Amino acid sequence: GFIALVQENSFLGRDCENLYHYRHKFEQVCSCLKILGMTHETLKRKLFSFSLSEEAKQWYIRVVGCVNGSWIELRNRFCSAFFPLSRICALRTEVLTFHQNDKELIGVAWARFTLLVQSGPDLSLPEHLLL
Repeated sequence: GFIALVQENSFLGRDCENLYHYRHKFEQVCSCLKILGMTHETLKRKLFSFSLSEEAKQWYIRVVGCVNGSWIELRNRFCSAFFPLSRICALRTEVLTFHQNDKELIGVAWARFTLLVQSGPDLSLPEHLLL
């Protein structure tokens, strides 16, 4: 059922995983589910632990008692733990210094750039810097 759906794309907490791609998939799956009398926020909160494994699951076990029950607070703490400020700064630098590779078609470079921008949180960069 619902648990199997979220376990299918579990997050392990490894550096090579993209937290924001995982989070998007998790929230997308949850948006397709409905339990009578339960808000989507509550549903996400209840299913979240089932979507985690290994280091991420250990983090959840340590932190869950410290979160007041809000999905938004839990999500924000999770993102801070697995995509720390140092990674955000590195991503921002990578976006700002992005360049098209030699012999790379503009469409390929744009697709690579778009994936890069979407690989983390909103960087709040003015649009003119991204063009």
